[in-house]
Amino acid sequence: MKILGNTLINGLDMVATLLFGFLLVPILLDRIGEDLFGVYTLLLVFSATGLLSFLDLGLEGALLKYLAGYEAVNDFNKYSKYFWNGAVMYFCIGLLLTVVFFTVINVFGVFPFNIPENIREYSKGLFNIYILQFPLQFLSLALKATLISVHKFRVLKAINFLFLLSNFLIIYFAVNQGNDLFQYVILFNTIYLVKCIIEYSVAIKIIPTKFRYKIKLDWSVIVHLFGYAKYLFVSKIVGLIYNQTDKLLISFMLPISNLAMFNILNKMPNTMGAVSSVLNSTIVPLTAKMNAKNETDNMKQLFLKGTKWSLVIMIPLIIICIFLIKTFLSIWVGPSYEYLAPLSIVLLCQYFFSQILSIGSTMIVGSGHVKRLIPYSVFGSVVNLIISISLLPQYGLLGLVIGTTVSYFLMSVPYLYNLLKIFDVSATELLNELIRPIGSFVLYTAICYVICMHFDVTSLFTLAFEVVLMLVIYILLGYLIVLSKDERENIMNVLNVNNAIHPN
Repeated sequence: MKILGNTLINGLDMVATLLFGFLLVPILLDRIGEDLFGVYTLLLVFSATGLLSFLDLGLEGALLKYLAGYEAVNDFNKYSKYFWNGAVMYFCIGLLLTVVFFTVINVFGVFPFNIPENIREYSKGLFNIYILQFPLQFLSLALKATLISVHKFRVLKAINFLFLLSNFLIIYFAVNQGNDLFQYVILFNTIYLVKCIIEYSVAIKIIPTKFRYKIKLDWSVIVHLFGYAKYLFVSKIVGLIYNQTDKLLISFMLPISNLAMFNILNKMPNTMGAVSSVLNSTIVPLTAKMNAKNETDNMKQLFLKGTKWSLVIMIPLIIICIFLIKTFLSIWVGPSYEYLAPLSIVLLCQYFFSQILSIGSTMIVGSGHVKRLIPYSVFGSVVNLIISISLLPQYGLLGLVIGTTVSYFLMSVPYLYNLLKIFDVSATELLNELIRPIGSFVLYTAICYVICMHFDVTSLFTLAFEVVLMLVIYILLGYLIVLSKDERENIMNVLNVNNAIHPN
């Protein structure tokens, strides 16, 4: 029940993040045009959760693992030491990055990026202001890990929602009053400072008073963090190649307006990735605690049940997106962008298989098995880079999509094989868990095809109606086919208990 509650909270936070993101794209395209929208996209690539995420050196995952472990055994002396050392390290990393970026930008300008001459100086000024928040961005990662380690999800998500809302409002009013991104970046830095102050105020109260302000840098703690973080660091590099370097390659090798196009075509696949990762922040601390208590059977069941429900939740959404993506693009940003739909569909198809890996690849962070899977991730990343760089100049965005998709599938098979060995799960056990969902997906795809053939979508309202209709059909289909008899009985028992407690 705790996982379900935390997942719902993460889900609401994800909905807010996606909603604000989708609302901003057509506004920015209309107000500032494709070139400046590309610059805006590039600006956000350079963040602690974007291209620069690997420069946390894997400390976030390591810090979360150890904080969750020490909280589980009530060792707040060590908890406090790791908190302060982690926070100071993060702030120093961000500060160093600000100095480095400021020097590079003012010596070389924005030369490496394919930005039109008439907005180069403007873009340089935006970068100079934006990089001032790097120390805050990295410090926020340490504070977030602290809150997650003690399951403060409601507080964390409430803070994030207020931050997202503030960010949306300031950029909306900034571009509507003179199309000025400078005003937006200055205000964005300010609200990031406020966000960090609030996160710190909550995080520091987790630590009992007697341990709270033992601020002492301990080299042994830093070495311990890096001892585990070095494996997460390699994983960060791999994730970076898959999720961020594509944007960097576009900004180097194609006109900056292509970055705006990539933002649009990748919006729905990124949305599916965000939905898929809703469970992740709850799984890592839970797995870390199970691992600390040597609960191997519980971890095995978490892997099996988590993988099943990841498929049950995600695959129908992906099927709906594939059928409706062309219509959605037309309604969202205009008919002139419908040509991006096939590329979006190719990226969406990755998620059919990635859901089998999703829960397991998250659990290995908490269970300490990251090192074992690094070679396969590195292999996939290298293949991705080689194919993307080779095809991008000739085929444009299509070459990038091919590189990402081919490399992912090549990496996935050995990755899954090792996940099964780590959690002591046989292929037969996994298949028995997934056979019902897979059967329902085949039938559901046929039903969605029939609906799309006979349903004329002409507006956002009719599109929403079709999506709701497809979801309702899947819920009924899922109840009848996906759920076992015991699972259906458990649901009915829960409903009967609720009716008894809250009679009409």
